[in-house]
Amino acid sequence: MQAAQLLNLPLADAASQTHADVLIVGGGPVGLLLANLLGVQGIRTLVCDKRTTPLDHSMAIGITPPSLEILKPLGLDTVFSRDGVPVRHAEVLESRTRLGRLDFGEIASDYRFFLSIPQVRTVEILAENLAKFESVTVYRGTEFLGLEQDANGVRAKFRGVDSQIGFELRARFVIGCDGNRSAVREAAGLRADGHVYPQRFVMADFLDRSGLGSEARLFFAPEASVESFPLPGGWRRWIVLAHDLRHEPPTDYLIRSVRRLTGFELGDEPARFVSTFGARRMVVNRYYAGRVALAGDAAHAMSSIGGQGMNTGFADAEMLARILPAVLKAPSV
Repeated sequence: MQAAQLLNLPLADAASQTHADVLIVGGGPVGLLLANLLGVQGIRTLVCDKRTTPLDHSMAIGITPPSLEILKPLGLDTVFSRDGVPVRHAEVLESRTRLGRLDFGEIASDYRFFLSIPQVRTVEILAENLAKFESVTVYRGTEFLGLEQDANGVRAKFRGVDSQIGFELRARFVIGCDGNRSAVREAAGLRADGHVYPQRFVMADFLDRSGLGSEARLFFAPEASVESFPLPGGWRRWIVLAHDLRHEPPTDYLIRSVRRLTGFELGDEPARFVSTFGARRMVVNRYYAGRVALAGDAAHAMSSIGGQGMNTGFADAEMLARILPAVLKAPSV
């Protein structure tokens, strides 16, 4: 089934067919992992993503041991470990004085490290692996518009981002993996309650001149904090708690703060990626409504630091990959 054929179907004809057992809205890390976990089981799966081009920046950079356990049955734990930087310990300092050391060697897992790998690469690996599964199809440049449920399935409405042609897809279940502003969540009538915290952060990736190697560093001072993590390819991420960014460019603020609070110089070369962000929490009142369920940031949000959002989303994907095949086999579904 090709995307062009779908786009040319009359809406009534498209709606009369069941195009997939599971339709995933959102082609980020969580949606792609779920598609892999369903694909390896032969579940007919469609992934529809609004983006037409790949990500060019990486918010999340950390994959935790439980997530590597989830990736292991797909054979992707070794791929990720090869392309990432295993962080086996972190030094903690206060006002440049060493307080202690976090050692991950005692973790009850085969993966006794925190894997640092940019989200861009995570998405690439998961997307490339989908080519192994004939039961999975990915459509890029498809904007979700709404849905209707009945006793037998869900009819989801889309529009081509470039063509602006509307079409419908029918699936037995729809999973919203479309982020914290989830249109699937809204269409399903699910409510999200949350809180935005006042703290702001600046983060940027620089060529690593620190000499810290694969070590992470956490610096705490009365006025602010700095976090530093290695990245593949000789880069390092720096994250600074920012108090006032109104009068200074974010990169200049970060460079000055790192120098003042840690003593490290970030050099004259430009940063590869710069972002300002805040912290918030959010959770939905329910994870599902009928045949529609949510996963990842569509269902819950937390601090971006530490990659917690992506990793809890991976746990959502694992749970759904166990539940959905069992439900699909039920005679009444």
